[in-house]
Amino acid sequence: MTPRHNHKPKFPQNEPIEEWRVPAGSIALSMDINGINPLTFVMRFDEVIEAMQTLEAAMSAGDYASNICAMMHATRAAKLAGNTAMLETIGLSAFWSAMCHPTGGDTMREAVIDALRKRQRAHITWAFRDRLTITVSDRYIDLGALETTAKDLPPLVTLIEHAVRDTVH
Repeated sequence: MTPRHNHKPKFPQNEPIEEWRVPAGSIALSMDINGINPLTFVMRFDEVIEAMQTLEAAMSAGDYASNICAMMHATRAAKLAGNTAMLETIGLSAFWSAMCHPTGGDTMREAVIDALRKRQRAHITWAFRDRLTITVSDRYIDLGALETTAKDLPPLVTLIEHAVRDTVH
């Protein structure tokens, strides 16, 4: 499949991530990585599906943990350089990594579809501290401020944790 490149994520502007809400009919993904401010990508649901299909061959060719570590390094470098085009690609890759998680992908896809059905929007928080943690809710979840256990999360949140074997500096 040839990428059409019309599914570029948009970036919310000038609003604190904790207060911002996803527009109806859209999915947001906020990457919360140690050492940089959260980045939020917004796409329509159909654009996410198309982008995931486009990325499938490239992303599934590598090891999931290695892909995550590469995304971490690339995100920091692109953010530092102000490389918006690279950040868009990373955002698409982050959507793929959330929706195609090796053990939690089915749960994540079901949670996103459920959120879209019930609230017409979904917000994925993709956080990396010492491990990758992915949540779905109607808003950004500051996982760094929470104990990442289900009892501490707000209602309507799906949580997946993934220990990444490589240390990211």
